[in-house]
Amino acid sequence: MQEMYFSPPVNMHTRLNRYSSEALALAQDPEHLLTPNNSHLIYLLQENGDILESLDQIVSLHQKESEAKVHRLRLLEITSGLVILITLAFLGLYIFRPLANTLLMERFQLENANQELSFLSSIDGLTGIANRRHFDQFLNQLWLLATHNREPIALILCDIDFFKAYNDTYGHLQGDECLKEVAASLKGSLKRQGDFIARYGGEEFVVVLPNTTVEGALTVAETLRVSVESLEIPHRLSSITPKVTISLGIAVGQANLANSPTPLIEAADKALYQAKQNGRNCFRLAEA
Repeated sequence: MQEMYFSPPVNMHTRLNRYSSEALALAQDPEHLLTPNNSHLIYLLQENGDILESLDQIVSLHQKESEAKVHRLRLLEITSGLVILITLAFLGLYIFRPLANTLLMERFQLENANQELSFLSSIDGLTGIANRRHFDQFLNQLWLLATHNREPIALILCDIDFFKAYNDTYGHLQGDECLKEVAASLKGSLKRQGDFIARYGGEEFVVVLPNTTVEGALTVAETLRVSVESLEIPHRLSSITPKVTISLGIAVGQANLANSPTPLIEAADKALYQAKQNGRNCFRLAEA
C-alpha cells in the first residue's frame, strides 16, 4: 500500500496532503471570499474526481493483490495436503504395513507356541498319550456333561503285570520301550472317537468310556487285555506267561452332582487289586 502512495505517476501521498491543505485553507477563508472564483474551492472541485478515481484504482489493485495472496495460500494448502497424503501413503506402504505384517506374524507364532505348549503340557512325554493332569481335566468335564445328559461312565484301570521284574531283567531303556508299545496298543484298541486313554502313573494306564454300560465296558476290557498279550513282548520272569500282560479293574457309575468322579476311580482301583489277586492277565468288575 505504501508503494502505491509514493510511486509516480499516482503520487497519492503528495496529492492528498495538498488536498487537505486546500480544504483547510478554504475553511479558514472569510465568508466574503467564499465565491465560485475562490482558488481553494476551484482546486478542490478539480481534484475531487481525480482523487476519488485514483483511490478507487488503489483499492481495486489492493483487492487484486489480496485475491492473488488468497489464491497462493489455497494452492499452498492444497500442495501441503497432497504432500501429507503422499507421506502418509509412503509410511503406510513401506513402514506401517510391513510393521503390521510383522506384528501379525509374531502374534500368529505366539498363538501357535501357546497352543503347542498347552498340548505338550497335557501329553505324557514318554508314551505320547494324555498325562495324569489331562486325565483329571477330561474326567471332570465329562462328569458334568454326563450328569446333564444322565449317562453312565465306565472307567478301566490297567496295570502291566510284574513290570518291576521286567525293568530289573531287561533294563530301564527296554522298560520304556515296553511302556510305549503297551500304550500304543491300548490306544489303538479304542474305536470310538470319545473314548479316552491316559498314562495314570508308572506302569498304570486309565481308560475312560463315555456313555458306556457294564456290558460295553467288559467287552472293551477284554479287547484291551488281548491287544497287549498279542504284542508278544518277552517277559521271562512273569509267573503266569513268558510275555507281557496286563490286569484290569473296571468301574461303571452314573454321574451326578452329589458326587465327584473320585469314588469311581477308587472302585476301579479296588477291582484292579482283585484282578491281581486272582491270577493277573484278567479283569474284574467293581461291585455296584
